[in-house]
Amino acid sequence: MVRAFAIGESCRGGRCSVEPAWQALDHAKPLKNLQNRLKVVVVSAGALDANMMMLNNIDAIQSAGFEVVTATWDMTGQPVKTKPPDLRGHVFRYPAYFSKPSRLLGYVLWQFFVIGVILTTLPKVVHSMDTHSCLGVFALKPILRYKVVLDFRDALGLVLSCFRFPLPQTAKLYERVYARFSDYLMGSQGNNERMHDYLGPWALNGREIANVLCVPHFTFPVEPTEYPTGKFIINISGHISARRGAFLALEAFGGHEDVVLEFIGDIPKQKGILEAIGRCTNAVYVGKLSHEEYVNRLQRASLVWLYYDISIDSVAIASSCKMFEAMAVGRPYLTSTGSWMGAVAERHGLGFTLPYGDKEAVRRLVDELIMNPQRVREAGRHGRETYLRCFTWDTARQPILRIYADIRKQLNREA
Repeated sequence: MVRAFAIGESCRGGRCSVEPAWQALDHAKPLKNLQNRLKVVVVSAGALDANMMMLNNIDAIQSAGFEVVTATWDMTGQPVKTKPPDLRGHVFRYPAYFSKPSRLLGYVLWQFFVIGVILTTLPKVVHSMDTHSCLGVFALKPILRYKVVLDFRDALGLVLSCFRFPLPQTAKLYERVYARFSDYLMGSQGNNERMHDYLGPWALNGREIANVLCVPHFTFPVEPTEYPTGKFIINISGHISARRGAFLALEAFGGHEDVVLEFIGDIPKQKGILEAIGRCTNAVYVGKLSHEEYVNRLQRASLVWLYYDISIDSVAIASSCKMFEAMAVGRPYLTSTGSWMGAVAERHGLGFTLPYGDKEAVRRLVDELIMNPQRVREAGRHGRETYLRCFTWDTARQPILRIYADIRKQLNREA
């Protein structure tokens, strides 16, 4: 019988609880003569360190006793800054930011690349971090009989929700078909109920989506550093785009004498964002950093920018890794009213929310925070407390461990 597991998280009355607390791995019997059956191919149509969940999943799968081999797509040519030790990886190097025909060709070639990695690895599990790779992931499943864990970190239909018919609807159908024939389903959305509604009963087939929030698994400072003095630094990091408020930030704070906009991460070259940053006297583009370098920059910040366009459904319900990183180091964040990140910020007093697109309101808020630094410190302190109480990686990774404990038991029975 196909099974999946979900984790329930509630934060009512200022307290959080996670259920169930279990030790499935402790009770699972050792594998019998499965030295050649413990391989898992983790597939992602992005760089190894493009998002926190790729590294999170690798950490959890390795902890469950499986050998991980990765298949990733290097679309930008930027070097990987953070890589777990003793990790075997295959990288598809093909730039995908030029033209639509180029992207389409890259997509087709990527499927063949995934098939090649699976053929050379002969895994017992293929863990797909996105649905962009599903053609390649499922191509050999009937022949090699490996199990598929399908992770809806960024459901394509939700990402395309800002586009007209038929793009979102076609992507949704595509994802429903692959969900139906996957062995396990995972997601990392803050609002997991919306993900269940998105896929629907036929695709779920009586299962639940294991909800693994995008919390950091790296070591963060035991105690947050002192709140920075001097310029008010706004940290804008991750995948930097117009939909994530890049131009809006530049328009709201361009030339502001007391504010520095610090952009860290990937910027699509053809979108004009780099040029706009270059024209702004109080903005700087740092580029892609290692985890240690990024944490140092984050600790310098006064505020983390998560002011995203919630007309895209995936943004409205997402649990951004940047949100939890900000909480971990005791820094507040600004996000959009109506998002799941906004609901957490309002519930725990750890950040600030405004309707998306209101540049004047954003500027007024930051001016008020500059005049009242104690308000920023207090929000950051609440964020750190909430992170330790609710959102550590030891808690968040339990559904992944439970899935792989169940897979291990099945391999035991089949041995």
